[in-house]
Amino acid sequence: MPERREQRRRKGFADSGRTYRLHPSPEQAERLQEWGHTCRAVWNMALEQRIYVHRQRGKTLRSGEQCRFLTQARRDFEWVADLPSQAPQQVLRHLDRAYDNYWNPDHPAEFPRFKKRTSRVAIPLPGQAVRVTKLNRHWASVRVPKLGEVRFRLTRSLGGEIRNVSIRADAAGRWSIAFGVRVPARWAPPNGKPPVGVDFGVKHSAYLSDEEAPRLMDRTLTDGEKRRLVGLERRRERQIKQAKQRNGGKYSNRLKKTLRANRGTEGQASAPPARLHAQAHHRPRQEPRPGRHRGSSRAADDQKRQGHERPAWNPCRPEVRSEPSRSRQHAGGTPTPARLQVPRLRIRPRPGAARRNLADVRRLPCPRRCITRQP
Repeated sequence: MPERREQRRRKGFADSGRTYRLHPSPEQAERLQEWGHTCRAVWNMALEQRIYVHRQRGKTLRSGEQCRFLTQARRDFEWVADLPSQAPQQVLRHLDRAYDNYWNPDHPAEFPRFKKRTSRVAIPLPGQAVRVTKLNRHWASVRVPKLGEVRFRLTRSLGGEIRNVSIRADAAGRWSIAFGVRVPARWAPPNGKPPVGVDFGVKHSAYLSDEEAPRLMDRTLTDGEKRRLVGLERRRERQIKQAKQRNGGKYSNRLKKTLRANRGTEGQASAPPARLHAQAHHRPRQEPRPGRHRGSSRAADDQKRQGHERPAWNPCRPEVRSEPSRSRQHAGGTPTPARLQVPRLRIRPRPGAARRNLADVRRLPCPRRCITRQP
């Protein structure tokens, strides 16, 4: 394999790949879809022709001989002529490579197969047929023959000479473009030391085969990334606190994933999911906090300190205003009957308890039914 890679490098083949997300217009996407099916038809016809000639004459055709039939097909069929001339030639070269891999005993490739219509469409082009123009730091455009400029997201630089191009579409209709790039080799001179194995990781930068401890890389976070890291850590601690107070210790799936990444910092993060599930179903009843609750006032607290506690409310004996307001008095000075104050019943199930049935609600005493006349 190393010798084969060296031979491909000497011949000028691509040794690295770059894939980007392509953003064609609706008209360009429709035409690219037609070109993809045309390339699939060219592959199937060329493979059928090779199989037929080999069965009849025992001869194997190559791309150089089939290019003559391709020229005649472009004259007879408009849908073949609509395709750029370099694309079907590149398809025939790919078929030659498929045959070479099949004949190679060291290669695990099988005999070339026909392509279905449901398969992903691909349009191969040589590197000299396209031209890439950088628009800004995040966007670039590629000039495709018979199609014009097509924009793509420039997520990384090409970093070499373009040798071939492939435009593809997945099953969801997303387009991408792949560049085969030849990167100039930078060989490091031998230092005369024995070879060593290196295993790169995420949590630890590198492990060497002749060392016990891993090698850690210095943090290269910017000031903004450091502030974001502090904010994320605070959010994690706040979510843990809220889960213990409100959910009975049950963590959400997202919080479990975060704690699993930072295993060892939180003791409950290593608990199995079954234990967390049991804690959620057997949560203890929360007692009310001591002191003044939300609906109390300062005057009520003063009455409690003096020993005058307010009697409990009875739905059958509603409270009556003792002193009617002056605005509701008649002209003769007789006060109007006092209005009854009947508070509403708000039935709210306790968190974690079973909901009340409709029959239980109907059996509750109704203050409006108990009032027959005004006192």
